[in-house]
Amino acid sequence: PSGRLVLLSEKKGEIVVWDPATSTETARFPIDLAAVLGREPADKNQGFEGIAFRPEEGRPGGGVFHLVHQRKPARLITLAFDPTAGSRTLGASDVVSRHPLKPYDDLTAVTWSERLGRLLVIADSADRLLVVSPDGAIDADEALPGVQQEGLALGPDGALWVADEKQGLLRYPGAEEALAAALAAETGSGTGAAR
Repeated sequence: PSGRLVLLSEKKGEIVVWDPATSTETARFPIDLAAVLGREPADKNQGFEGIAFRPEEGRPGGGVFHLVHQRKPARLITLAFDPTAGSRTLGASDVVSRHPLKPYDDLTAVTWSERLGRLLVIADSADRLLVVSPDGAIDADEALPGVQQEGLALGPDGALWVADEKQGLLRYPGAEEALAAALAAETGSGTGAAR
C-alpha cells in the first residue's frame, strides 16, 4: 500500500525497503533468525529465499509478509510489520505464524494469488509447486518443470513466471486458471477460491 519495494537479502538475513519514486533505501530490518524461525538455523547459507506481501486490513503496513526459509528448517513464516516505520530488528513478536511444509524442504520462492486466496510456494529439489492456504495447509501439490527454480510471480493475466537458474525465465500462460480449476475439483466448491 505504501508503494515501496520490499526486498529480501538472503545472505545478510534482512529485509530492505526501497522507495522507487526517489531511488532511495528507506529502511532496513535485520531478522533475528532464531527468534523468527523458532529455533537456531542449522545452515547459515540456507536462509530466507522468498518473500510475498498479502493485504490484510488492520495489520501494521496494511498486510502481512510471507517468507520461505529454504531448509534446516524449511518453513513458511508470516510476519506483520510496517515497512514504512523506522529500521529495527524483526523478532518473535513480529511472527504471525510458522509452518513447516512437510515433507518438503528446499523452499525457494513464494507469491500470493488473490484469485486463489492462497500462496504458491516452490519446493525446488522436488520440482513441485505447492498451493498453500494462509494457515499453512498444502491444498495442492503440482509438478513444476525446470531444473533449479528460484523465483516466482503471477502476471495480471494469470500467467505463472518462474526464474530458473539453469533454464532462464519460464512463463506458463493460464496457470492461475488451471490451479483454480484443480482446487475447485478437489474441494468441490466450484470456485477455486479460499474456503
